[in-house]
Amino acid sequence: MLYPYLQKSFGLNIRDFVDEFKSMYEVEGDTIYDVLRNNSGYKGLMGQNTLNSRYLREDVPYSLVAFQTLAKIAGIEIPTIDAVVTIARNLLKDLDEGRTTKNLGLENVTKEEFIQMCRG
Repeated sequence: MLYPYLQKSFGLNIRDFVDEFKSMYEVEGDTIYDVLRNNSGYKGLMGQNTLNSRYLREDVPYSLVAFQTLAKIAGIEIPTIDAVVTIARNLLKDLDEGRTTKNLGLENVTKEEFIQMCRG
């Protein structure tokens, strides 16, 4: 999972997804699959019937591309996320650029500079 790599690289201590999810919802489980599957609010939800959905239009450019940016600054490789972004961009040619280092004004920012910016 990506979070431990980013946490270690930036010297952060963040709760993992399962613990965070359990703190927000009354749900049991030890894995991401378990807590998502056991959340009663998700029961009966159906999948998308088109690629033109927020899961590609929003989550890719504004979440996954943001992870790419953080990974680039941290100097770590995230080939799976890179592959998903590449596939999404090929499926939807007009996908927003997203939260890139350029769009966030973080071009040529080092990891140490980024950490300092975040900590003030």
